[in-house]
Amino acid sequence: GSGRLAGEPDSPASYPSLTALAARRNLLHPFFRLIHTGIEGESSLLRPAYLPVSKPLDCDIHLINLRTSTSYGSSLGPSDKSALILHRDGFNACYKPVGLTCQTTGGKVKLEDLLPSLYSDNVVQMSLSLMYEGVKMEKGFTVSIQPMEMYSFLLTR
Repeated sequence: GSGRLAGEPDSPASYPSLTALAARRNLLHPFFRLIHTGIEGESSLLRPAYLPVSKPLDCDIHLINLRTSTSYGSSLGPSDKSALILHRDGFNACYKPVGLTCQTTGGKVKLEDLLPSLYSDNVVQMSLSLMYEGVKMEKGFTVSIQPMEMYSFLLTR
């Protein structure tokens, strides 16, 4: 497993191409759609349609995790806060991204475009362990992620 596709040269210090990254991502992190079929006679509180993102992420940005925090207090359950962890892959731009329809914008991510209506406008950048708060920002702020870096954010509903 060298991580290269056929036609990519043997180079010990090279990043994979965007096509190789997309193939690896689809193999390691397949997309699963969870469908609730419901029980006959039961009224469902689920929306009939759900479109969480308004714009897809760039080819080199990987949404590692989006998870709801746990609320501690009188009852154990989900809180109104969620952790978002993003990673930007490093890639070799010498090769044409064959078969890919996505784009790259140099690691610029606008959280408002990613999650337009699901969370409030207040976002806090966090440490990767989610234990320490960093910069507080608006959801409309454009985050610039450098290649091979990970960023985590705390989102509030």
